[in-house]
Amino acid sequence: MYEFQCVTASYMLSLFTDDLKIIDDKLSREVRNVILTQFPDRCPEELFVFLDKYWRDLSSEAGVVMNTCKEIDGEFIELMPHFQRAVATTIAESVVYVSFGSTVSISDEQIEQLALGLLHSRQRFIWVLKDADKGDIFADNENSTKQRKLPSGFEESTSETGVVVRGWAPQLEILAHPSTGVFVSHCGWNSCIESLSFGVPMIAWPMHSDQPRNATMVCEYLKAGVLVRGWDQETVSGSEVERAIERMMGTDDEGKEIRKRAKGLGEEIRGAVKENGSSKAEFDSFVQHITR
Repeated sequence: MYEFQCVTASYMLSLFTDDLKIIDDKLSREVRNVILTQFPDRCPEELFVFLDKYWRDLSSEAGVVMNTCKEIDGEFIELMPHFQRAVATTIAESVVYVSFGSTVSISDEQIEQLALGLLHSRQRFIWVLKDADKGDIFADNENSTKQRKLPSGFEESTSETGVVVRGWAPQLEILAHPSTGVFVSHCGWNSCIESLSFGVPMIAWPMHSDQPRNATMVCEYLKAGVLVRGWDQETVSGSEVERAIERMMGTDDEGKEIRKRAKGLGEEIRGAVKENGSSKAEFDSFVQHITR
């Protein structure tokens, strides 16, 4: 369902003044004047509380239709994807989340191919690209100390559709967000549980240890994802990444069924920890056992 609002994008942005600090260097003086000018005597505090709750609740909607046009409001419309709650007003389940955890190192060649796959998929994405983890025993010493580099021009080419995060990212919040449509993951079990708990299907990219078995569990047994990297495969091509994203985000029956299956599992997992749920019962039984 879409929400109709007879306000401008500039007004909607004015509700995110704290978040504007993130892109302060992108704002012109004129934009700052429109968005940041305060009118404390014109709007009661109760209304701000109501509006904040309103925009948070709006994240469950498919989108917002505003009574404006690019000719008038274009600069402000372009700024809206920078904000989480604003992004939530775009089409739900449209974002590809990519993160390989803290114990995985991938080559420069693989980074380039992954970047190409994301670029050509034309999907919105959040890519957590950390420096190679020095604690990864499977990475060579050279790769474990150097900065991860993206292909030249990649970030500029995807500035309106993607975000590259270097360092820590709030994974649980990202997976819980209604705009997240699929998780490209190394399939560490914590990541698998977190993704499935929120009903987010996976593109499985196992690297080592328990990950290939976890990927098999998710993709073949639970049928809540697709495998993009074979266990013996050195490099996943950009076209393979693109095809995997299309399979998961597309409109064909396979993708729909996988997404439906993941959503169902999410409901079951969340139900398990509620009162009378299986995990809650097991935990209570364990507490009784160790305290008897």
